[in-house]
Amino acid sequence: MRTFAEKETEALNLIGAQMATAKNPIVLCSFGKDSIALLHLCLRFRKVPVLFFRFSKFHEKHQHAMDVMKQWDLEAYDMWPEVIYEYQHGEFFEVLHGYKTGLLANIYLFSGIRKREEGETRYLCAVEDLLARPRSFVNTYPWDVTFHGHKGTDDPEIGKAGAITQPVSQLGDTTVAVPFTDWTDEDIWTYIRKYDLPYDRQRYAGDETTSPDKYPTCYRCLDTQLIGQTVECPKYERPIQNIARTEAQHDAFRKELVGQLQYCEVIGEPRRTPNVAHL
Repeated sequence: MRTFAEKETEALNLIGAQMATAKNPIVLCSFGKDSIALLHLCLRFRKVPVLFFRFSKFHEKHQHAMDVMKQWDLEAYDMWPEVIYEYQHGEFFEVLHGYKTGLLANIYLFSGIRKREEGETRYLCAVEDLLARPRSFVNTYPWDVTFHGHKGTDDPEIGKAGAITQPVSQLGDTTVAVPFTDWTDEDIWTYIRKYDLPYDRQRYAGDETTSPDKYPTCYRCLDTQLIGQTVECPKYERPIQNIARTEAQHDAFRKELVGQLQYCEVIGEPRRTPNVAHL
């Protein structure tokens, strides 16, 4: 097993090699613990912009990111997705957003949602706030290198494990660099403590108020477990028809998505338990 120092050195070597030739690099950054460590590693070479995706509601979940952007004087961009899909397996439900990086190429990111609890009045509607959000059909992705903070030890959500097999791979018009090949959560925290990096203490103390990993979301009309039924819509306060995809359709989408991943190998059955049990 490699030491933390060895992992840090390898990550710096990988980032440095990409920075040496990149004309316009960018860092995918949610400002969670993994991406803040990645951003700091990249900034040790040169000033680099961030790509920060956000929703139109729950602005308190964006506050930590905005604070760090201001503190570090960051150049930050946002994008609308080109494609949006809902995916379900058992009780696990998510909405994936595909951000176009080239012809037939997208970076897919999860929304980070949890099931709305009865009585909650602040929540996202999976149909109107997620699936029907504005989309972009621009054919250019201006960043030639994209740094991604996925760790080889992360739960891939669409499989049991997802080892990083290609730390550097091509995805459309961008090179995707994934430096955390075998970093663990403890390695990330060691790096954050070593360099005294800002992180959302409230979020990592277990308070979901500021966590962008937990957006309360109503998806009754898309829940495969209720397919064909009439469900009560809390937004319009009336019964509506469930329009969920079938299990076979969800599984076909998962296999298509797994087949498009180049930097990691997803193996095993996907999770069946709800998001709140993992986030």
